[in-house]
Amino acid sequence: KKGCPVPIKDLAYVTVSHWNFNEQIVSGELVCHKNLAEEMVQIFLELFEGSYPMNKMVLIDNYDASDYRSMDDNNTWSFCMKDVEGEPGILSKHSYGGAVDINPVQNPYIKDDKILPESGRKYVDRTQDVPGLIKDGDLCCQAFIKRGYVWGGHVSYLKDYQHFHKVPEDFI
Repeated sequence: KKGCPVPIKDLAYVTVSHWNFNEQIVSGELVCHKNLAEEMVQIFLELFEGSYPMNKMVLIDNYDASDYRSMDDNNTWSFCMKDVEGEPGILSKHSYGGAVDINPVQNPYIKDDKILPESGRKYVDRTQDVPGLIKDGDLCCQAFIKRGYVWGGHVSYLKDYQHFHKVPEDFI
């Protein structure tokens, strides 16, 4: 898109195997910044080896680049040029290829009374033992945190449980 901060030559297409919610091994795909591609492979290998489930992982292009439609379908994804939720004109870390959203239904975005996706409302209670629900210190959280990612569950003014990111200055 016009105004994208990362040229296409700096993006990488990554395929990984992952466990789905039916305990089947499936192939997933995402696009991220090329400088993070090997790290993404390592993260998703660690999650695969730990049998961490993801509903699906397809390119956001399958949703016409709509993160809302992707969230509604419980899709794990990375790169998409978009603004920060509720902050028009401020580019999201996804726009740089440095963010990943995992199982958005089980790990909703919550700010005040806004919950995205709406179907994630039943997962606001983070004490539940639900496959794919990210908790502080679990396998998924640690796989990203130990590599320098920030988890949206650690943010004080909102909770974006699906979201992990690095700031562009750390990888561009």
